[in-house]
Amino acid sequence: MERADLRHRQSGDQEIDVEAHLGTFAPELAQLEIGNLAPVKKGVLEVKSNWKYALDTYGEGYHFGSLHAGNIGMQFFSDVAIFDQFGRHHRVAFPPKIYNELTQKPESEWPADEYGGIHFLFPNTIFFIGSVEAGKRFTQIFRLFPGDTPGETRTQFAIFAPKGKDDPAFIEQVIAAYDGTAWVVMNEDYKVSAEGWASLSHVPKGFKVYYGKNEIALQNLHRGIAEAIGEPVP
Repeated sequence: MERADLRHRQSGDQEIDVEAHLGTFAPELAQLEIGNLAPVKKGVLEVKSNWKYALDTYGEGYHFGSLHAGNIGMQFFSDVAIFDQFGRHHRVAFPPKIYNELTQKPESEWPADEYGGIHFLFPNTIFFIGSVEAGKRFTQIFRLFPGDTPGETRTQFAIFAPKGKDDPAFIEQVIAAYDGTAWVVMNEDYKVSAEGWASLSHVPKGFKVYYGKNEIALQNLHRGIAEAIGEPVP
């Protein structure tokens, strides 16, 4: 593909050099086969929170055990994560608790695993790869945008299935995955995001937020945003 073909014109005279923007993240995204997806369901999730603050919830798993105790927290570890950085982009994954059972078996007996994880495309897009069961994969895409004020976020949320996988039973499972995720995001993640943002809106002058070592993906996110707007942080 010619380099010129990788340019997408934005508003005004601005252009995005997609090849340069993706960098080493391009081959990682290529593995997701996004061009081979068909849309199944979409909607908009709104929250009264700054979009960057709402985006934080997609980058760490230590809140699983407390915030998602009845769903995600039952399936995944809260204190273990895999992080891969690709410039301003990254990939993060959280191992399921069933891996505990594999520690007692030789690696030769480990079963094949479904590819998954959260892929962050700077500055505002999340690709989540999951499966309803073995061999039946879906892709969720979240795009977070600022609302009319700094304290509002609109998330365009959509779920996709591989093209050609149009079995009615599978599509119903994918729709159920969308509905379940939307419920968790709105009633747990975004609920806490709104409460946290309301508190941050009233902090005293000079108040600072620190990101810990278990928030390495969040560090990458905010460092990238700071650099992009010309206000780099240490």
